[in-house]
Amino acid sequence: MDLCFPGSAPITGPEAVSGLEQGSLTVQCRYDPEWETYKKWWCRGADWSRCKILVQTTGSEEEVKKDRVSIRDNQRSHMFTVTMEKLRRDDADTYWCGIERTGPDHGVKIKVTVGPGSAPITGPEAVSGLEQGSLTVQCRYDPEWETYKKWWCRGADWSRCKILVQTTGSEEEVKKDRVSIRDNQRSHMFTVTMEKLRRDDADTYWCGIERTGPDHGVKIKVTVGPATTTAPNTTPTTCTATSVTNMFTASVTPGDTTGYRTVTSHHSDGSGDSMKLSVLLPLIFAVLLLLFMAASLLAWRMVKQQKKAAGKSPEQVVQPLESDLCYANLTLQQNGTFPSSSRKKASTKFSPSAQEDQVEVEYITMAPFPKEDISYAALSLGTSDQEPTYSNTGGLITHLPSGSHEEPMEYSTIRKT
Repeated sequence: MDLCFPGSAPITGPEAVSGLEQGSLTVQCRYDPEWETYKKWWCRGADWSRCKILVQTTGSEEEVKKDRVSIRDNQRSHMFTVTMEKLRRDDADTYWCGIERTGPDHGVKIKVTVGPGSAPITGPEAVSGLEQGSLTVQCRYDPEWETYKKWWCRGADWSRCKILVQTTGSEEEVKKDRVSIRDNQRSHMFTVTMEKLRRDDADTYWCGIERTGPDHGVKIKVTVGPATTTAPNTTPTTCTATSVTNMFTASVTPGDTTGYRTVTSHHSDGSGDSMKLSVLLPLIFAVLLLLFMAASLLAWRMVKQQKKAAGKSPEQVVQPLESDLCYANLTLQQNGTFPSSSRKKASTKFSPSAQEDQVEVEYITMAPFPKEDISYAALSLGTSDQEPTYSNTGGLITHLPSGSHEEPMEYSTIRKT
């Protein structure tokens, strides 16, 4: 390659550029339209004839990068851009922007200086996110740039990158479409957020600070990966609960046969147990409370019935049933002789000599009268051949005291003496 000093200046560029250690700098060189499809290069060395080409285009707009230096040609703007990153102090030197051609190349000399200290703006070299997800980029700057506007720019070519969003010089958040930016001036850091990522969002971006003269910026590579998907589970999962406090199972079974998901979560930590207890304990207490109320109601009704029964009179409590049989005491009279008492119980024992002439007497059954004492009937017999005569002896009835109970009847066989 032949090198020569430019004559009519078909290419122009800045006389000098500067950057800070560990920072970056950008150089923009312009050329005449007739050199649009020619190769452009960036060469280092004060001696034109001996300078070393660090990077060169391919004659197209494709970016070319080698080590820490990149070059990109914008043929529509008739300008190419050189970027040097991660500057070191020994990068300070004389460089050339040039155009390769048949015969002596065209070129313009540029002085590069590197100052001490860190770059005025720094950020990550690369960030990544997933499709339909989001990513966040944080870029830091020196305190003297606190009130300056910050921006987020897309495009590998520094001179042609498109600013997507920019602050107003305050801490107010600014959002456009799916991209937002917010400056935290107290922390000397601004944050860029990209939402609802698409695969075509992958590109080269820049964090930058707007100022008089060339802006400060740092290049960041953004990549977007495919969204993660959960493969359908084709095997049903059955879970058996062995303990109420350490297992939780949820199943989802769709109606089609394309596949279904079964979600099973076993909680063995304290938080899972606490959640189960907080649900089960109120239920258990509610059931116990209902049982206690039911038992109390039953006991109250039983006590009420007992008190009601205790308040009744003996006549109300003890009622003779219509099916019970009541027998009357009989007194046998013969030849006009009566015993000393017409109501004497026939329980007298007789001597053996009197048993020969005994006469059998049949008992008479009488239907009871509800709520009335038993009335006794008196039977009189004239002779053994005489028919019995009955008479009502209701007037002879003596009522028992209300507080006493009638003694059980004694039945005897009355014999004729």
